[in-house]
Amino acid sequence: MKYAIFGDVHSNYEALTTFLAYIDSNPGLQPICVGDIAGYSSRPNECIQFLLERKTPWAAGNHDYAMFCEKERENFNIFALEVIEWQAGVLLPEYLAVLENLPFTLQIDESASITHSDFSAPKEFLYVTDLEEAAASMNAMPTPLGFFGHTHIPVVYTQPADPSKKEGIDIIHVEGDEFALPLDDGLRYLVNPGSLGQPRDGDPRSSFVIWDAEERRLTFRRLEYDNRAEYRHMLEAKIPSMLAERILEGY
Repeated sequence: MKYAIFGDVHSNYEALTTFLAYIDSNPGLQPICVGDIAGYSSRPNECIQFLLERKTPWAAGNHDYAMFCEKERENFNIFALEVIEWQAGVLLPEYLAVLENLPFTLQIDESASITHSDFSAPKEFLYVTDLEEAAASMNAMPTPLGFFGHTHIPVVYTQPADPSKKEGIDIIHVEGDEFALPLDDGLRYLVNPGSLGQPRDGDPRSSFVIWDAEERRLTFRRLEYDNRAEYRHMLEAKIPSMLAERILEGY
């Protein structure tokens, strides 16, 4: 089985439709979302509809959660808050109900699981940005392979499978348009596929990862999409211009 792990779409319709066209051109590729279909851009209803039509497994992101949990909005900056409050007003009631029922973690099979942020406290949406934070998440990870999002930056953390060496966390930086990584039976992996709709690693192209469960291999991919069209649509919807500019620059 092959899976396309993606997340942090953030209502970016152009990025999502381009990604789904890629899925359609690769039969047998199952999409799985690590969260945050909502937030930042202008078409949350359309993006949620696509995931529902594809019956896409999906873990709750902090922006998904904030659509109905006002306390979560206290953690947002003024730009993110403005968009979430607007989206909460335009979201279809049936889609709000979908967001309210999303799980914080999902187990794909006996070897892999997903969450949006951190396995040690998935409801708190903590950031994993260094080895110490990765260690806390991996020590709570229920499977040898875990996928997360939230930072919008593709990266891989590794940890020895031997329980006596759990402190031996390392990092693998993702580089290039098609970065392949064979999985080692002697390691556990915590993987961020990057962001589909708002990358923040200096590359504005959509980022996701293909996990080939049979071949035990990860392949990170980048996709060009019409971010200029998305930019114009965001401005027409009165989304803060700073957020629209981010998708052009990848920051």
